[in-house]
This record gives sequence, C-alpha cells and structure tokens, in this order.
Amino acid sequence: MSECSEAKGRSAFGGRRAAAALALFILSFAMVSTTPSRAGVVALVESGSTLLYPVFKVWAEDYEKTHPGVKITPAETGSEKGIEQAISGAVQIGASDAYMSDAESRRHPNIINVPMAISAQTVNYNLPGLNDVNVRLDGPTLAAIYGARSAHGTTRRSPL
Repeated sequence: MSECSEAKGRSAFGGRRAAAALALFILSFAMVSTTPSRAGVVALVESGSTLLYPVFKVWAEDYEKTHPGVKITPAETGSEKGIEQAISGAVQIGASDAYMSDAESRRHPNIINVPMAISAQTVNYNLPGLNDVNVRLDGPTLAAIYGARSAHGTTRRSPL
C-alpha cells in the first residue's frame, strides 16, 4: 500500500473513530436526559390530633409501602399543637379534630383544611343510683359538662 493510501486509511479510520465517539457521547447524553432522576427521600412530619393518630399512623405506613421515596413521621401532640406547628412551619402536616376557625384561616391562607376522617365520640358514665336508668345526655348538657358551665352560664367545676 502506498503512503498516500495508508494516510487516507488512517484518516478515514480516525474520522470513523471520532464520529463513533461523538455518537456515543450524544447517545449517552440522550439516555441521561430521558432517564427520570430521583430526588432524595422526601421526609414529612405530622403533628397533632391524638384522636386521629392511630389512623394517620396506618395511613403513613401504607403510603410509604407504595411510595418508597417518602418517609412520614406522625406524632400525637394534640390538635392545637398540630395546627400551631403547621402554621409555624415546624411540621408539614398539622392534624386536628376540628377545622381552624374562620379567623385563623384568614390569617393563614397558606394552610389548607382537608377533611380526612369522621369520628364518633362516646360518653361513658358511672353515676351511682343512675346506672340502671337510661340517662339522656343531649348536646347542650354535654357542652355544659365539658365546658364547665351550668345551665345559668356560671362557671363551675366539671364533675368529669
């Protein structure tokens, strides 16, 4: 083979090698850009309702099973604290047995009330002499007992 054809072969080989390298580079870039990237684990903290805690704990565990990149840590701190911590940004989820008041909602429009569960409350009693009687405790009576107010509106010590 002549020097000219040998140089031509090297040039063609070098050109093919450069084209292959360029194609490999473009292909690897295309593969990287089309492959979904994963962020680190998303950690969410819930604080609040002791009533909702058992169901929220189950929901969090079940959610984590189907969303392995999410870790939810529930804590039963009480409804008021849950709302306070969500408002302050200390937690991402503040669970409460009750909605925030209209005034609170207006002051904190970035906090969204989402109904999650309906709960039933029961009142058990042990009233000597009345245990064999069907005692009817209506809403106003229960409100008076738990609110420590008598029928006349005066504050008194709750029997419960």
